[in-house]
Amino acid sequence: MKQSEIKLALRMANDLGWQLRGCGPGIQGAVLAELVSRWLAGHRTELRQQVLDQWVDLVWKLAPINASIMFGDAGHPGDREPPAADPH
Repeated sequence: MKQSEIKLALRMANDLGWQLRGCGPGIQGAVLAELVSRWLAGHRTELRQQVLDQWVDLVWKLAPINASIMFGDAGHPGDREPPAADPH
């Protein structure tokens, strides 16, 4: 990807992120699933699994970078707290 394309993608993601802010994770996930399914539908059927796998790999690479941006060096708050004890 060209640097100009990366900048455009980040700007568009930030714009969409503001629209999703405050929505619950169910709504956010549904919006992202709809967008990804539209993007995937634009690829030939026989290429969709390969394209989706490449995209998922990219998402996994970006997740820790974005977690660091969002939560700092301490990481996600849920990762810092010990799991709740099972009351049973």
